[in-house]
Amino acid sequence: MFKIKGNVVVNPRGDVMAEKIHGKWESKEQHVLDWIKTQEKPIPKPKPLEPDTTVTTATKPKSKETLVTKIKKKVTKKT
Repeated sequence: MFKIKGNVVVNPRGDVMAEKIHGKWESKEQHVLDWIKTQEKPIPKPKPLEPDTTVTTATKPKSKETLVTKIKKKVTKKT
């Protein structure tokens, strides 16, 4: 039926049926504006980035004992 080409809506013959002026669609015919509303999808807003604390806590050893055992394993493999 209609096609959106940039800032204009054209019919199959190529006639301009509606035009986007200053971010708002303008047309003489209401059914064209209704068709545009069904075709356009709202632009999703980007979510704000939150610092990820799980990564920093996962890299730290849970206790001193785990740190000591890891060091001992490394030393025993070298000798």
